[in-house]
Amino acid sequence: MREAMIDLYTAPTPNGHKASCTLEALGIEYNAHTVNLLENEQKKPEFLAINPNGRIPAIVAARERTKETGIPGNQPQRPYPGHC
Repeated sequence: MREAMIDLYTAPTPNGHKASCTLEALGIEYNAHTVNLLENEQKKPEFLAINPNGRIPAIVAARERTKETGIPGNQPQRPYPGHC
């Protein structure tokens, strides 16, 4: 099994679920990182380095950051054209 090249930073919200559902539907392996919104983790420097807007979901794919994946199906397709 190859190592997942996508890191998904998400929370249990409708938008967070859209991103993970899209990756699952495309059959793309990913590492999920839960962002605790109640603890304001999305406003901490560690997360702001990933997404300066401080919003989830955020995807880091092959060292390329994608913030606020409002249409999560578009971003993962670029490095994985055979899955679409």
